Amino acid sequence: IAAVYTLHKGRKSSLTLAKSRSIGSIVGGYFGVVVVLFSDLVLINLFDLEATNEIVYKLVYYAIVSITIVPLIQFIVFTNHSSSVFITCITFLSVTISSRSYGMSDFQFANNRILSTLIGIGISLLVNNFSLHVKKNKNILFVSSLDNNLLTSKTSTISQYIKYKLNNLYYKEMPL
Repeated sequence: IAAVYTLHKGRKSSLTLAKSRSIGSIVGGYFGVVVVLFSDLVLINLFDLEATNEIVYKLVYYAIVSITIVPLIQFIVFTNHSSSVFITCITFLSVTISSRSYGMSDFQFANNRILSTLIGIGISLLVNNFSLHVKKNKNILFVSSLDNNLLTSKTSTISQYIKYKLNNLYYKEMPL
């Protein structure tokens, strides 16, 4: 998911998204571990809720998760990484809600989640920076006419497909 999310047409936008995704995953993952450990300390060690009443334990635990996501969002916005808010919240919720489902410790689960994201981002950046050196044939001149060839017959305008193709030729620096 991280590789697909980070892969973009331009290298600069890929780096921007990679940075945003990395920050969000790291902050959300480790903040999630802190919330899980704090919840365990309070709910299990102090009140012994898990053993006595599982329903009350889950309700209080989910309330703690819901309340602690607010300062997490404020922290990300305050540090001028507001583009990372979505990824931070997704990672935080993943760590706090599903860490117990996989039989790992909370810290292992968060590290696994963060590491898999960082690997995906790295692969995406490698793919995005890998370019095939295609020889451009500058000896061909593309000539196009708007009369009855590129214009749609109903509205006498250029279709979206033709605009896309012409822009693609332009960006490839083909002589038009």
